[in-house]
Amino acid sequence: MAATAGSSLKPTREFALARLLNREAPLGYALLLPALAILAVFVAYPFAFGLWLALTDSTIGRLGHFIGLANFAYILRD
Repeated sequence: MAATAGSSLKPTREFALARLLNREAPLGYALLLPALAILAVFVAYPFAFGLWLALTDSTIGRLGHFIGLANFAYILRD
């Protein structure tokens, strides 16, 4: 039995990557990663930072301590 030229070759990394990117789902996720990174930087981080500022007594140049909802209670009393 003679071996054919294609049967003895192992798939290379480039071939495996090309085969992976030819499927729709992995390609879709790969294309979404840059958009999700941009959203994380420009939306999620400022939102989390604002939430942290709202729940602490921080001022400019000084890290604050956690005070919970005391800032909101102060606003409601004001």
